[in-house]
Amino acid sequence: MRRSFAGLAVLTLALAVTPALPTQLAAADEPCQKLPSWHSFDIEGIDPSGRFKVVTTRGDGMATTGIGIFRNGVAADLVPITRASYTEANDVNVRGVAVGSVSGSGSNPIPFAAWRITSAGKTVLPEAESSRVFGSKPVAINAAGEIAGTGNLDTHGEGHITKRAVLWSPDNVIRVLPVPAGFTDATATDIDDDGTVVGYATDVDANSMPANQQPVVWPADGGYRILPTSNTVDGYSTVEAVRNGIAVGADNEQAVSWRLDGDTKTILDPTASWSLARFVNAGGDILVERTAGADGGWVSTSDLIRRGQPAQHVGDRISYGLDDFGRAYVRYVGSC
Repeated sequence: MRRSFAGLAVLTLALAVTPALPTQLAAADEPCQKLPSWHSFDIEGIDPSGRFKVVTTRGDGMATTGIGIFRNGVAADLVPITRASYTEANDVNVRGVAVGSVSGSGSNPIPFAAWRITSAGKTVLPEAESSRVFGSKPVAINAAGEIAGTGNLDTHGEGHITKRAVLWSPDNVIRVLPVPAGFTDATATDIDDDGTVVGYATDVDANSMPANQQPVVWPADGGYRILPTSNTVDGYSTVEAVRNGIAVGADNEQAVSWRLDGDTKTILDPTASWSLARFVNAGGDILVERTAGADGGWVSTSDLIRRGQPAQHVGDRISYGLDDFGRAYVRYVGSC
């Protein structure tokens, strides 16, 4: 998942018991407890307890990046800042295992590489060369260490860059997930602890523009299915996250959730002109992002939706995570 959990001492209890949710929503900005070498950092993901936070770090220039982690608020490097490259953190799982990638920039042609990263070092994730899929970037890792991601199909220079959803096993064997019939591309966005991968399929037209995008589930036992939406012909829908069999995302710019045991859809925010469900936790709480026009541009806000309760406002910035205690975390970007 794009969120994970704490150390082994509490892992068994945490997975067996869903923590009681507080009556008040806790929302917190990240404190500036960075390393001296970090000029700034972007928090990319958290675990369900809020203990681990994986970050993309920057030096004194936007092209100098690395990967770091906060463990109980204490910062540490996982991949030190590398000049003239673009290094990106993506997710961290229940054991503090992170995923990320690196590529060159400017005059430094560093080969692309995707990593599974622990405190002991990083392991390069293999490409699906036999399926002609390259540049596969990890996006989410679950408790078992399965990693979902998206790669590019080598079309030998013909047509647009075609996307393929991929899955790495805990021992780093890669598998390309099937593209749904009637679509040209498939993109993975998250993975549940049971191995279910979610994302979206896109049908790209002759001008390399998306003509139809639909939410997809790839069950752990194989195959795929398209989730129900309001427009199946030329729609624009997606799944952003999944947890314990509940997927969340948007049905044509309207925040929705789907229960995967029957693929039933629920509209979460019927009054918003544009909304997207970004995260869901073990208790079924869902973090929804809204965007609306305002003087001088657009404004994004985040609200928490709990079952049977009115939406609670989190803040006027985009959120990057939701833990199992109902705490939402707002993205920190900038210098300290």
